[in-house]
Amino acid sequence: MGVGSGGLSVRKSATTLWRGGSSRGARWGSPPRKSTAGGGGSTGQSGSDSSSLLDPARGLAPGLLAYQVGQAAQSRFHDRSVEQEKLERRRQMPFHMHVNLELLESVHLVCSMLQEVPYMANSMRRARSNNKPFARLVDNYDRQTFNGPPENVRDHVMAATRCMLNGEWRRAKDFILGLEVWALLPGDEADRAKVLDDAARLSVPRELVERNIKRATDGKQADYMELTYEAYGEGGVGIVIEVLSDNVNRAAAETKSVINKNGGKVAEIGSVLFNFERKGVITIDCDNGDEEAVFEVACENGGDDVVPREDGEDGFTIFTEFENFMQCQKALGDAGYAINPDETALKMIPLAEVDVTDEQREVNDGLVDKLLELEDVDAVYTQ
Repeated sequence: MGVGSGGLSVRKSATTLWRGGSSRGARWGSPPRKSTAGGGGSTGQSGSDSSSLLDPARGLAPGLLAYQVGQAAQSRFHDRSVEQEKLERRRQMPFHMHVNLELLESVHLVCSMLQEVPYMANSMRRARSNNKPFARLVDNYDRQTFNGPPENVRDHVMAATRCMLNGEWRRAKDFILGLEVWALLPGDEADRAKVLDDAARLSVPRELVERNIKRATDGKQADYMELTYEAYGEGGVGIVIEVLSDNVNRAAAETKSVINKNGGKVAEIGSVLFNFERKGVITIDCDNGDEEAVFEVACENGGDDVVPREDGEDGFTIFTEFENFMQCQKALGDAGYAINPDETALKMIPLAEVDVTDEQREVNDGLVDKLLELEDVDAVYTQ
């Protein structure tokens, strides 16, 4: 009876693992039928089946071996911790699948936030929204009864979105920069070295650069924002004002007040800016006879046009596309031409000029001078 009992146990395992057989009547999941000569009792039959299942010549031992290996692997897998399981799955993952999904999610949500917040601040955001999924995420976040400290990427971005809608810019910045995933990006040392190299090439004093870097990285300093205002002067001349300020309300009030008091008119957003194009403007000090050489170097490095300087000094002004500005500037410097740092920058160039009378020109010049006297105004461009 003991042999029969053992044979039944082995037969059950073999029945589960067997994948076919040579017998015509064999079915999936059933062991091959074994013909016996002479009948035999239940004990003998079980014993005979047990011996046949363990016989490698019958082809069933590999199945039992696979079963045992699988059981051992399964037990070993369950012995691992959660972190060990993650490391093992990562080790077995193909190289091309090693993508940091958290970094991708961070970039996607932050870009969506910057794109969607202006529409969300508008009362008609439902009709003008460009990113419905992100808007639904914000709505779900607002419906929660209690929102604790952010624990993942989505919580950080949602909290920053709510702060931006409430005008809390500093807190929004802290939430975004608080993401640990940004540590995967290149550090600030490379950017710092690049700034110092560019400053040395443009003959900017190193002390001035270091002082500005220190001010920018000081946590006690206020956050500065770049703003753009548009206006119309006398004769329909378009005016673009670039502002860098740590107080948006003050900058807006002072700029609009100067425009209205000096013969100008505040324009709607985008109504003037489309008449301008941002281009690179490089001014060099050299002999006027070097025009052909300057033109050759500029054209080989993305320069669009070379014209004499408007201030009457010896040299030329080179216009480039936005993306070719640094390349062309570096090439001219390497060729031995002296770059004028005060007149070299990315500027808004009008696509078409507006003809005005002398009286209208004087009014517009006075308006520009008054705007440049403001502390927050960085640059003013006119048609």
